[in-house]
Amino acid sequence: MNKFDFHCIAGYHKVKDELVGLRNLLLNLESFRRSGVRMPRGVLLYGAPGVGKTVMARAIAGNDISLVELRSADCTREGAEDYVLEAFENARSQAPCILLIDELDKLTEGNDMFYMEGNDRVMKILLQELDGQKDNSGVMVVATCNSCDHINPALLRSGRFDRIIEIGNPTLEDRVEIIGHYLSKIKLEVRLDVEYLAKITAGHTGAQLECMINESGVMAMQEGMSHIDMKTVQRAMNRIAFRALEGQNVNGDEQWRTAVHEAGHAVVAIMLTPESLSTASIIPHGQIRGHVRFVR
Repeated sequence: MNKFDFHCIAGYHKVKDELVGLRNLLLNLESFRRSGVRMPRGVLLYGAPGVGKTVMARAIAGNDISLVELRSADCTREGAEDYVLEAFENARSQAPCILLIDELDKLTEGNDMFYMEGNDRVMKILLQELDGQKDNSGVMVVATCNSCDHINPALLRSGRFDRIIEIGNPTLEDRVEIIGHYLSKIKLEVRLDVEYLAKITAGHTGAQLECMINESGVMAMQEGMSHIDMKTVQRAMNRIAFRALEGQNVNGDEQWRTAVHEAGHAVVAIMLTPESLSTASIIPHGQIRGHVRFVR
């Protein structure tokens, strides 16, 4: 099985159904050619870093469709225009084929935020190749980016990128599946309520959830434990969230002020929505002196 197949991606059922539909279009290319209906030339997947855009784009190809990748980093070198032309030519020669353009925003940025030398020339080549695609050629351009705001508007019109799909942060149901998927890969005993863990990780991307589970396993191994429990997971969550190790206890006065501050958050939560409070801590992490974590 292709390691980028949809079977290896947990959660995101509605998005996966949409992308499987795109795969089926390419697998039924002859039917489209006979029908006179034009399949989408380009598909843009956008969302925050770590939500799985690139993996999902690769999974469209699966086991049955060729995949050619065009990476933004390769388009900064000398001869980038030829590299882009070569990628399109390779895709056409392998049709049906997915041509994946990863981090499209870094190639076509309209301002100076990510601007790279030669972007103008690369942009012209991209427009030329997208417009030059024959209907139902068997090549589908699938691009990824963090935000459509960073894409030159000329690329986003219909006929170039016909489908624009947001890949959002995983929902509660998605997180339950994603956490369960990564826990299933670990051979240590798991002493966790997965649904509760999913509730306290609202806003986490799939990449963050994977890192949290793996870091929990690393900590358990380092401490000679035969299992992963909630205490281990919460320490891993704090390390990822605050990007710092647990610090030394601060002096009494500062610790007291921190405790009063965090207790204020906790008391308000208990009064308004008592079921929303998960943990309260005054263990410092870097510049963070304490925190309150909520269930969502």
